[in-house]
Amino acid sequence: MNRKLLIVVIGVAALSGCSSAPLRVGNELPYHIQEIRDAVKYVAITDEIPEGSVITGVVSARRCQLNWTVEVPEKRVLNIDMQISTYMTGADGIAEVEYEVKGKFADPMCWKVFTATGVTYTLEGS
Repeated sequence: MNRKLLIVVIGVAALSGCSSAPLRVGNELPYHIQEIRDAVKYVAITDEIPEGSVITGVVSARRCQLNWTVEVPEKRVLNIDMQISTYMTGADGIAEVEYEVKGKFADPMCWKVFTATGVTYTLEGS
């Protein structure tokens, strides 16, 4: 595993504590391009968990829209956040992804909070 990626995971885990996912702003991707390429290449997002797969956990990503003038976080960016987190755990895919948008009372700093949550799995024989 890439040492920088491991450091990022440990840092994110420490900052997020027991909460779900860290809260990022807009569509900014604070990752190195190679980290994004690897995660998108090796972690599939599927509608259903493939037969024979082993469920390894749940992954989520949260994004903040600071106010109504700031761009809305896109699903593809939430997916990348989840794929990077999943890639770092060694799982092969994410399934049953659900997207949710909460209004301005979801977080005191955000106009809206966008969340994606999915089930992670490894393929049989991986």
